[in-house]
Amino acid sequence: MPGESDHAFKADGGIASYPILIIGAGISGIAAGCQVKRTLGVEDFVIFDKNNDIGGTWFTHRYPGVACDVPAILYSFSFAPNYNWSTLRPSGREIWKYLADVCEQYHLSDNIHLNTEVTELQWDEEKLEWEVKFQRHPSLRKGTIRAKIVLTAVGKLANPKTSEDVLQNVHGVETFQGNVIHTSQWNESVDIRKKNVLVLGTGCSAAQIVPQLLGTDLGADSVTQLMRSPPWVVPNHLSKKHIGWWERFTPSLTRNIPGFAQLVRAIIFVITETNYFRFIRPGINARIRRAQKAKALVSHMKREVPSQYHQILTPHYEMGCKRLVHDDGWLHCLHDSRVKLSTLSLKSLGPKEGVLGDKGEQITIPLDAIILATGYDTSTLLQPMCIIGRNRIDLHELWKRRGGPHAYMGVALDNFPNFFFLFGPNSSSGHTSVLVGIENAVNYTLRIIGPIVKGWAEAYEVKEAACTNWTDIVQQSSRERVWVNGGCRSWWVDETKWNGMVYPFSMLYATYAAAFPIWDDWVPTYTPEGVLQRNKRSSTTLLTSVSLAILMMCLYHVSWHGMTAVGVKA
Repeated sequence: MPGESDHAFKADGGIASYPILIIGAGISGIAAGCQVKRTLGVEDFVIFDKNNDIGGTWFTHRYPGVACDVPAILYSFSFAPNYNWSTLRPSGREIWKYLADVCEQYHLSDNIHLNTEVTELQWDEEKLEWEVKFQRHPSLRKGTIRAKIVLTAVGKLANPKTSEDVLQNVHGVETFQGNVIHTSQWNESVDIRKKNVLVLGTGCSAAQIVPQLLGTDLGADSVTQLMRSPPWVVPNHLSKKHIGWWERFTPSLTRNIPGFAQLVRAIIFVITETNYFRFIRPGINARIRRAQKAKALVSHMKREVPSQYHQILTPHYEMGCKRLVHDDGWLHCLHDSRVKLSTLSLKSLGPKEGVLGDKGEQITIPLDAIILATGYDTSTLLQPMCIIGRNRIDLHELWKRRGGPHAYMGVALDNFPNFFFLFGPNSSSGHTSVLVGIENAVNYTLRIIGPIVKGWAEAYEVKEAACTNWTDIVQQSSRERVWVNGGCRSWWVDETKWNGMVYPFSMLYATYAAAFPIWDDWVPTYTPEGVLQRNKRSSTTLLTSVSLAILMMCLYHVSWHGMTAVGVKA
């Protein structure tokens, strides 16, 4: 298990210093840690995580029914494939176990320090490195380290909308005697059996947990689910029979046939990537396809749910405007007499009851527990962390001044040298696995920091013009996408239509761009060794160019004389 000792934070004569600090031991941080070892050969880096175990989202999300909503063969690292997934979309616990196994495979335990929350980062312009302040939990003891490079992998789903946010306007909330639980803070000791439960939300987590509340393991007496707006619900494309075949044959095929897993992964990637070109890319064709798909999804919904819900479950915004919900039993469970789906709002709470109402209608329901499937506050990206860059520029103030969260290629921000985002602004994808974007960000970042690790550069910083130009392109492209003009509200864009979350292009392009950085967009601070290496490369390039020119001249000369000789002979 990752360590929590203090030995790594001490150094002779002062503050400990590390070549690389990774903030977060979730899926992005683990990917970065593995690749730092594999690609750069660096061993003496540290990973800080505020939780008491690794896994990030897959550690905090332990609610009943939590599972991956994309095929797991695409939700695993390309450099650490898993040939033993139990099913097509495995449980959250199985994904956490996979991440723990990857940590063990790459010996990350000595690098990871849990219960350690980074509170402040400040760029030292003299030493060209970051001063990092942290706090240990639960002791709240503070400490400081220095890091040449900082990779932040805290993710976007870090600050849940809890009762303080969701229930602040509900009268009598302080009198309620039952449990209030956010899906990201599930309390397994709470007994739901024979209880009356209220679920707020109809997004992905709500669709997973509601059927479980009715099952024999939890056995709730009643479930009332409140819906603000209906989601687009996608059916499983494979039947239970086909899923059974997948579970039976895929593990042995991936283990025993070389390249089979990579082939299946590539096929699934291509299938998911076509969704971008079919439904998301601007144009009349995509809009027509969205309308056709929406019609099919409404027909599916009406086949699955009681007729009383047909109207309220029909979305009045375009498909693709926000995240799709994969149906693993939610629609069918609405036939259960214990379930009530309602568009009413929670108005007030008593010790054992709740009052629902809207436009003159009001009902009182018995209530023992409230489950908040209300998502996250994505406007607080990287908060409450204080990040001070070059010229004492505050990261959050810079974002506020420019309109919202943004980063060049989703990984870097001007005025913040040697500071990189993994799964940062505009890195989410609504059509394929998030792992694709995470690996692209990691691979791109490693290419940029490679010269620093080799001692050829002290720092790399993206140019302001490159960052703002990229941001303008992203925002302009986003205004043409369905998630901005599709008629819905979602966490992908804010009230001003600023997109700080979603990548608006194909992941094929993102993969290409990650493989070939535009070095002219970066400002390096070279070391003496780096200057020698740059001059050597320049000399080598010049020598190669001259040699090629001489070779071409020789070939032309030989060719010309050969043609002349032939002409004379003729």
